[in-house]
Amino acid sequence: MMLKLRTFILKLTKPYLRMIGRFHLPGTSRNMGQAEVHSLLNIARIGDILLAKKDWEATNLLIQGKFKHAAIVVSDGYVIEAKDPVVVKTGFYDYIMKSDEVVLCRPRYFSEFELLKAEDYAENSLGNGYDYYFVDDNDENYCSELCYEALKSGKPMWGFKRRKILGAATLLPDDFRLSKDNFEIMWQAKSK
Repeated sequence: MMLKLRTFILKLTKPYLRMIGRFHLPGTSRNMGQAEVHSLLNIARIGDILLAKKDWEATNLLIQGKFKHAAIVVSDGYVIEAKDPVVVKTGFYDYIMKSDEVVLCRPRYFSEFELLKAEDYAENSLGNGYDYYFVDDNDENYCSELCYEALKSGKPMWGFKRRKILGAATLLPDDFRLSKDNFEIMWQAKSK
């Protein structure tokens, strides 16, 4: 019953949810600098999860936790992220420079082969639609789901508990940072 209510509410509000992601609340955003980008590039590797927070973004009011967005690191200085309207490949520089705070989470106990499989999954997800309903029974992705499913494709027995939100098992960007058994925080920076 709760899941049906959740789906109904999300379908009803989808047009508004798409608009909210494009609005910023009044305030001053202090984005990252080039020094932070270079520092991160030196330690990031395939399969790492980048969490981002943008101050004054309207979605901060809707998504629980400190960090509101997640992306998975792939080859050649790129990340793959699910954002309205589709899954895209974004350069490190562009991803980080638009953020006010970033954390790099490294998955524990993954082999290089397993991380390359995760990268393949993320690459094959490019162009998938954005999942406004935050469910895992469709061909669309929201940011945390994309990262989780990519890692799980490389190591099928891996995983961590999803939280229930309005009756559906859901992942939030902060779940990666808070799952100390599964991830190590390798790098963190806040804009000045």
